Amino acid sequence: MAEVISDGQRQVTADTLKTGRMYVLEERGSGGEHLRHIPRQEDALPRIPITEDAREALREFRNGMRQQFGGYRPDIVIVISALVIAATNRPEQAIQDVRNYVMQMFQVTATGKMEDEEA
Repeated sequence: MAEVISDGQRQVTADTLKTGRMYVLEERGSGGEHLRHIPRQEDALPRIPITEDAREALREFRNGMRQQFGGYRPDIVIVISALVIAATNRPEQAIQDVRNYVMQMFQVTATGKMEDEEA
């Protein structure tokens, strides 16, 4: 049980924090600090459906980022936003990536299996 922060009144540990929630570290007038949960405004975020394989790839990518971010996993909204913006900054490659993905989807749909699966 690793200590994350002490606000002078209680210890916040890694198991106290909930996965998928965003927190902000705030200073108190008394000189202490505390973590405040930032509720996600579900109405403010558009619902964009993605395929199951994309969801799994995103989950693996995001979990892999923990090492790069010192043990913390960035919020999914931030990760997706960064990836979309990065893709639009290189439109020729993004167009080719979409074309390849569509072709792979049609191949799977037509055959009922992935290209690399044995017949």
